[in-house]
Amino acid sequence: MSIYPVEDFKQYWPENPSNLKDAVENYARGLRNLSTTVLGLVAEGLGLHQNYFDGDLSGEPMASHINFYPPCPDPSLTLGLGKHCDPGLITLLLQGNVSGLQILHNDEWIAVDPVPDAIVVNYGHQMEIVSNGMLK
Repeated sequence: MSIYPVEDFKQYWPENPSNLKDAVENYARGLRNLSTTVLGLVAEGLGLHQNYFDGDLSGEPMASHINFYPPCPDPSLTLGLGKHCDPGLITLLLQGNVSGLQILHNDEWIAVDPVPDAIVVNYGHQMEIVSNGMLK
């Protein structure tokens, strides 16, 4: 579901439950503030101006993907996403208490244990391009 800019997408959000639109709007604005802060810090870390990622690189529009997979009694039967790189600059991921996220480090897949109430920041393919491969 596209969530930001709120003014462009709110009209398409479901009407029920009645408080959904307000909740999504607050969530979208919070994620936007967080992503702007993270991108500003990344820019500074790369030796660039804090506002480097504003404008065409701002990540608009923003989409939210909400997935729920009930527990499987036989984990060997489950399928996950194959090896991939997220397409954008960054992905903000709320894992909840679900394991399954892995990262590739030195040609080895390493599990990322979920941290309660934490948001994982993944660099996407555009970040690799913009940073000339410094960030992957």
